[in-house]
Amino acid sequence: QEGANYLGVATLDEALELRSHFSKTPILILGYSPNANASMLIDNDLSAMIFSLEQAEVFSQMALKSQKRLKVHLKIDTGMHRLGLEPNFKSIETIKKIRALKGLEIEGIFTHLSNADAKIKTHAKNQMK
Repeated sequence: QEGANYLGVATLDEALELRSHFSKTPILILGYSPNANASMLIDNDLSAMIFSLEQAEVFSQMALKSQKRLKVHLKIDTGMHRLGLEPNFKSIETIKKIRALKGLEIEGIFTHLSNADAKIKTHAKNQMK
């Protein structure tokens, strides 16, 4: 109604709450989604954050069992040291493998700037490089 083209949330619970009000609007869960939640993501047409090939393979298998594709966004770890693919040449090969998985549709790629709200943004600028 207000013109949002995409919604982002931290958890599956938040995504399900929004889905109950916005049946068509794309919703991305930016936080960790355990493998056990894959069917809920697929059934509710939610997009998930992917941080590893192993996770992508499980999610793809679950989507194929449902005869659907799960929409995903790849997370790159540029300095938070939590979840994400490392920004290196090895990850390029990993991304190619994820891209080849039949049960997934890669919608985007993102990172988390660790202190973008700081007055001195040196670390955030280095993350963007």
